[in-house]
Amino acid sequence: MNQNIIKAISLLFFPVLLILGVCLTKSFSSTYLWCVVLCLVFYRLIVSSLKLPLIYSAPTWILLGLFSLGYFSKFFLIPLLPDNLIDLLGFKFADLSADNELVQNSFLLTTAGFCVFCTTTVVWPKIAGNKQLNTAHFPVENQNETKNKYLYFFVLMFLCCIVTGYFQFIYKIGVMGRQFEGLPYRLGGIVFYMRTGVLPYLLTILIYVSEKAKVKKFRLAFLILLILHALSQSLLTSSRSQVLLMLLPLFFIYSFEKRINRKFFISALFILLFTVISASLFTYLRYYYIDYGYSNIINAVSSYNDQNDFNSKLIGGTLFLFGRITGFDGVLLSLTVPPPEISLSRVISLLFSEPSLSEYYTHDVAGVRNAGVGFSPGLIGGLYLLSGYPGVLVGIPLWIILWAKFWSFFTSSRYKSSLVMISYLAFFYFLQSQEGTFDAFLKMIAVLLFSFYVGEVLTNYLVKKSPGKHL
Repeated sequence: MNQNIIKAISLLFFPVLLILGVCLTKSFSSTYLWCVVLCLVFYRLIVSSLKLPLIYSAPTWILLGLFSLGYFSKFFLIPLLPDNLIDLLGFKFADLSADNELVQNSFLLTTAGFCVFCTTTVVWPKIAGNKQLNTAHFPVENQNETKNKYLYFFVLMFLCCIVTGYFQFIYKIGVMGRQFEGLPYRLGGIVFYMRTGVLPYLLTILIYVSEKAKVKKFRLAFLILLILHALSQSLLTSSRSQVLLMLLPLFFIYSFEKRINRKFFISALFILLFTVISASLFTYLRYYYIDYGYSNIINAVSSYNDQNDFNSKLIGGTLFLFGRITGFDGVLLSLTVPPPEISLSRVISLLFSEPSLSEYYTHDVAGVRNAGVGFSPGLIGGLYLLSGYPGVLVGIPLWIILWAKFWSFFTSSRYKSSLVMISYLAFFYFLQSQEGTFDAFLKMIAVLLFSFYVGEVLTNYLVKKSPGKHL
């Protein structure tokens, strides 16, 4: 995707969003107006500094999009939504006027976080010298290898999906809203991360390599297998966005290679529409599984279709997407508790022991203690819960720099599967930043690095070792 097009759209969208939002919510107090002016100044600063190709500037665009949609859009849209459509963990939107002190403090903290993000992004490349990154090459031959290799890996991946899915079905691993009992030797965790991390990564590798090798039939076969795997994961866990999330790295790959065409765009819209329409179905299945388990799933789906028309599905799914990206709502809820004391031992405890940050947010902040239910505080909300206001001001630069190091390494490396790894870095960067569950960071990185190692071995096996065409 052309970065100039993104710049043009964002230069129009962000100012209109802030100005229109202030007018719609009648937030004409000096607090909001000064915050909006400050955001516009810093926004112009950061956009004008983005001159590197998209593959290098993607982390900045991801956080910029997250602030636009998850924080500022939510701030202005929440008061406009009817109370009977969506509820924010007990808050009544009619009571959250722009004059509310909690709302003002939340917007001030969001503005501070946004300005820190912009400043860090502009200053950091000059400190680290990342503007001189080597161009990443991905040598892949247009090869006439025997198709038996691809058939072998297709059968192997298919069996892995079936076997891990069977274990997940039998032991109810990762079912939303349900407490998992655990298995010996951490088998439950292994199965869960295999299905949510390793298998999707390897299938993406196989899609990528088979496309470069011009083995189109197997590219389509691996793509269908990935979609079926995501659908099965949604059915087994009642997770509402698995198809969208597992296909998101492919979107990043096509964007980095500037291959977003009309066909791909239509396919992406179809997947987004499917996610919206099916979201309320998986919400229904989530409560069904709690009461009845996996018995009569077909009857449950049929019953859901009889009880809901297309409009209700569309409204329910749209509201799900609106709530799925945690942002201003996480700040709003986090600020209902007093600023925590700045303590390294407390931070370490929330990140590496029980209760975790997400458990603390769910149980003590949100007041929800249902087994198997968890909420995410978002980037700013999570940093505030760790160390208060200083945690936000210091944590955002550290978070950006940490990911910049990962990004710098893989964008300047010569690994054959680097592009896939970078796309998954972009995916997890988005996921972790919008959820703010930093306690899961080490597990996620471990799964990602393991997947990368296996994927690189797989790529080297499928791709000739002689230098090929550079993408």
